Amino acid sequence: MLLCDHVYLLPDGSELVARNTSTGDSCLCDPARGVASAPRYLVNCSGRLLSWERWVALTVNDLRDTGKVLEPEMSRLEML
Repeated sequence: MLLCDHVYLLPDGSELVARNTSTGDSCLCDPARGVASAPRYLVNCSGRLLSWERWVALTVNDLRDTGKVLEPEMSRLEML
């Protein structure tokens, strides 16, 4: 499964950061926008990606971990 705060590369070249949801699932967000933005994808327990209530042809197997890890959102907010 996806590791929270890790940046993943999609096949189209865009980078998204994995975050945990309140339901225990994962979502993929634009790292430049932070938690204030709507997730671009939700990831279910079987690794399928959902975008705007539609399944897409991507799964977590199509993503590549870039090795980048962002600081957790709460830590960044505490520094402000």
